[in-house]
Amino acid sequence: MAGSGTTVTRQPSLYPATGQHAIVAVAAPVPEGYTYSVPPEFEGLVVVGARVRVRFAGRRLTGVVTSLLDEVPVELDPRRIRAIDDLLDREAVVPAAVLELSARVAAAYLVGIGEVLALCLPPGGDQVGGRRARLLATKASSPPGCEPVLNVLRGRGEGEWVAARHLEARCPDHPVHASLFALAAARLVELQLEGGGGAPGARRVYLRWNPDTTLEMAQQLTSRAPKQAAAIAGLAQLARERRLEKELIEQLGVTRAVLTGLAAKGVIERCSLTEEAPPTEMMPDDGAGSFNLTPAQRAAVDILMERIESTAGAPVLLHGVTGSGKTEVYLRAAARAVAVGRGVLLLVPEIGLTPQLEQRARAVLGDQVVVVHSRMAAGARARAWWRLRSGQARVVVGPRSAVFSPIENVGLIVVDEEQDSAYKQAERPRYHGREVALWRAELEAATIVLGSATPAVESYAAGQEGKWSLARMPDRVGKRPLPATELVDMRDEWRSSGRSLISRRLEHALALRVETGEQALVMLNRRGFASAIVCRSCGDRGECPNCAVSLTYHRQNSSLVCHYCDHREAVPSLCRQCGATALHDIGHGTQRLQEALVKRFPTARIERFDADQTQRRGAHARILSSFGRGEIDVLVGTQMLAKGHDFAAVTLVGVVGADASLGVPDFRAAERTFQLLTQVAGRAGRGELAGEVILQAHQPDHYAIEAALRHDFEGFYAREIEFRRRLAYPPFSALAVCLCRGKVATQVKEEADRLAAALRAVTGDQARIIGPASPPIGRLRGKYRLHVLVKVRDRAQLPVFIGAGLERLQAEGRRPSDLIVDIVPDSLM
Repeated sequence: MAGSGTTVTRQPSLYPATGQHAIVAVAAPVPEGYTYSVPPEFEGLVVVGARVRVRFAGRRLTGVVTSLLDEVPVELDPRRIRAIDDLLDREAVVPAAVLELSARVAAAYLVGIGEVLALCLPPGGDQVGGRRARLLATKASSPPGCEPVLNVLRGRGEGEWVAARHLEARCPDHPVHASLFALAAARLVELQLEGGGGAPGARRVYLRWNPDTTLEMAQQLTSRAPKQAAAIAGLAQLARERRLEKELIEQLGVTRAVLTGLAAKGVIERCSLTEEAPPTEMMPDDGAGSFNLTPAQRAAVDILMERIESTAGAPVLLHGVTGSGKTEVYLRAAARAVAVGRGVLLLVPEIGLTPQLEQRARAVLGDQVVVVHSRMAAGARARAWWRLRSGQARVVVGPRSAVFSPIENVGLIVVDEEQDSAYKQAERPRYHGREVALWRAELEAATIVLGSATPAVESYAAGQEGKWSLARMPDRVGKRPLPATELVDMRDEWRSSGRSLISRRLEHALALRVETGEQALVMLNRRGFASAIVCRSCGDRGECPNCAVSLTYHRQNSSLVCHYCDHREAVPSLCRQCGATALHDIGHGTQRLQEALVKRFPTARIERFDADQTQRRGAHARILSSFGRGEIDVLVGTQMLAKGHDFAAVTLVGVVGADASLGVPDFRAAERTFQLLTQVAGRAGRGELAGEVILQAHQPDHYAIEAALRHDFEGFYAREIEFRRRLAYPPFSALAVCLCRGKVATQVKEEADRLAAALRAVTGDQARIIGPASPPIGRLRGKYRLHVLVKVRDRAQLPVFIGAGLERLQAEGRRPSDLIVDIVPDSLM
């Protein structure tokens, strides 16, 4: 494709062109990069994997150079090829292996390579906030094209640092960064980049009492400023102690203007320091890296050590029961990989799991470890990213996006809780982190271990068939027993006691823990207070105006919320359909559960751990740290409680609505239910005291519930794999969902029909095309939805067939106007 926006098919026939050219991929839904010319002043500076600024569709975007050309395809008119605007990097920021991985991901999921590369760039993509330059020689002549930048630097004087952002503001529409690289190469300027040792960290403002100011002097200076005078007493207690301005504002209840006024009068002193962000709030040290390994742990470590040394071998599926010590195996293998000079990716499914793994990894691997995830402050994320790219850190802990981390020579990839649906990206580009991790391991000849107490059915099948190596850890560390698990049939409970939320058995068990000082987890996998508000008169359930779902009642802020589109409205006093006042809430959520427990156990310290409570930065770590220190007696939450947490004092796990997910219309419903129950049950009894699990359910006879009661993965797998075999679901097929959306239902139906017909035409009998049909949620975010399922034997066929079908529609001018293609979907919702 040319920079003009013309789509072409690149052919081997080339013609000589003046100067060098580059293929640049930008974050846009286009399959390939575009061709741009390299200006003469950039010659020799542009490298593959570097960021550049280019004009694309009327906008100035940042892209990544994917290849360099000395000749261009004959189909391209040189007069229509635009030039690169600026060069942001002198060296590649995207390693060669990650660049190749991005191309593979783009092809396999039918997305643009630039969309994938956007995940590989430092936070902010084109941010250069830490870059600065200073002039070394004022009278030297400038390299061609660099005069505007050099003149600005001369105006500031020799030796004075000037931020790159200032230069961009003073030299608009000029290649500032390419000029800086050329000037640095000519030794006319010194340049500090984001990844260098001089890259600034976070700027933090501190205050302290001025030692030259007495209390009496301060009172005189503020005699006519009552707000400043009121703050004096608290500030005087600081003495020479330095405190963060932000903390003082909260502590004293004053505004920043009050403190600024006191600093201007000399009462307090202000200083701004550059430093790293404070470390993640940590939990008590659990001795990671120093345990005596069990025989099963030692066998697993030996397998991984051998793979790391030989850089060969199939993926390893580590099937270990909860509490068997999988994390210790990961860290021993990671230490070996680092010792031989290779990098390590430690992937977890959710951000909430990073604090505990970070602490344990640091205990074993020290400052080699950094954490990268989307809830970090932008500056902290950028510093962590550049530490990885520069090689100062060799180990990253993070969720699925960490698979694209810029580490060179990766030797070990860990995918913990590999079965978790959070590894699938819900937005474009819709990649699966587990699949991408396998590809990266293949590209870098790295060892990959995928761990779980409840492996995905597809993963365990790969182990059973010999495609992956299977390592088992069937016992808990220290021969601790798995928790005793009990089922409460809520049908009987309702008939005998009228209870629908907390059974008598669970209440008694909780009372015992509160009395003895032991800890408990209670899970209800639905946030909010109630499922819906219903009119007793006409039955209206208060549906979301944008989605075909009921609004969830959140009592904490007295609102109705759609958990799909985030529509919010106040709780009405009258039914919006019939005007009746007979409104009542139905169903249960974590807010109602917490309220009921607080009422029943008023002296217990009860907290909630769900998406509503952990929205603020640092809330995950704060709640988990408090629980780990024993400052919380009962932690109530959603499935976030189930994943990977290790708290020795937890002796009871209660699950309210254990069978709720069985009602989800998805072929993975039983698997998800079994996994969730087994995982959350595994949080109990991990210390010296035995654990107990109480499941409350209305479908006690379902095989997923029965297997979870017995901690019987093999029994569940035998039933589930037979179900998959009969209906040709994965692993006996590969699936893709093509979802047509739109505001007009008839148009969506027409487009979905044409799509299904095109797919049937190009696949013949090589695929099964199902639909179009309405998914379980037929309208979402104001758009009607119809999906077409594509089922094939070989996963590699999916992008080929779907791509061919879309090309056919494109040629006819009938491609769907709003289409989502989800290859290897994690859900059919």
